[in-house]
Amino acid sequence: MRKPRLLWLVQPLFILLLLQIITCLPGSIPRAQTSNEAAFTALLQDFFVAYNKKDMAALARLWDVDAPEWPAYKQKLERIFATSGEIKTQSHKLIRLEAEASGVWLWVNAEVNGHDKITGSPIAELGMMSLTVFCQRRQGDWKISRALSAFDR
Repeated sequence: MRKPRLLWLVQPLFILLLLQIITCLPGSIPRAQTSNEAAFTALLQDFFVAYNKKDMAALARLWDVDAPEWPAYKQKLERIFATSGEIKTQSHKLIRLEAEASGVWLWVNAEVNGHDKITGSPIAELGMMSLTVFCQRRQGDWKISRALSAFDR
């Protein structure tokens, strides 16, 4: 049986429309974002290298130090660094990014180990972490403005 001519013309248009809808669903990364993915991966790499070294100056260079969260986050890091022995990042992975008009949200899974240098017990803030990091462009570079537990956004 032969297809009606109108259906033959509409069917390819329907398929194209369906493909367009699927590529725009949440969770898919637009092409403009994938070009920045390497920059965010490098930013996270630098963050965890500085974290392992307990290098506050390097961490401050990665942050927007004018961000309202920086002083509290800096204090938290100083406390962790002062009480811990060696800190080691076992793994970290950028699992998702989402652009907004004001910046980019990054979802990161990481495993960071460290022990109290006096008691030897694991540090509560470390271990398996799911982080949500908000980055904004400052003077042409991506800077961290917020770093939260993944559930705090």
